[in-house]
Amino acid sequence: MEKYTIGIDFGTESGRVLIVNIDDGSIKGQCVIPYAHGVITEMLPTNDGTRLPRDYALQHPGDYLEVIMKGIPHAIKDANISSSQIIGIGIDFTSSTMVAVDEKGKTIMFSQGISKQSPCVGKIMEASWTEKRNRRNVQISFFT
Repeated sequence: MEKYTIGIDFGTESGRVLIVNIDDGSIKGQCVIPYAHGVITEMLPTNDGTRLPRDYALQHPGDYLEVIMKGIPHAIKDANISSSQIIGIGIDFTSSTMVAVDEKGKTIMFSQGISKQSPCVGKIMEASWTEKRNRRNVQISFFT
């Protein structure tokens, strides 16, 4: 039975999933999932419509989860293989994207009780590599 690996590339506007044959490197299946939120540059995707300052470029962690939850099954179906044939997975992010999680591994973005006044707002979204603020401002906003 042939063996395959999954490759996931989380890019700026979409996530791409490939199913690759480990013997010859051929692509057996694939799927592209455009991010529902794209690059967030104007306002947070909250009910209160919080506007972002100039030069912000954020990404929604839920978009990454959607790539995993929808893209992998779709790519496996496209490859017409059994999931038992998959022996590995590789993940690549544009730049060094990090997702903040709580002690249970749940994305903080989805935690209850986060409000506009919370110190978490602005820290729960993921900074995109297209972020135009200078490094010091990003560190102040996201890491302090």
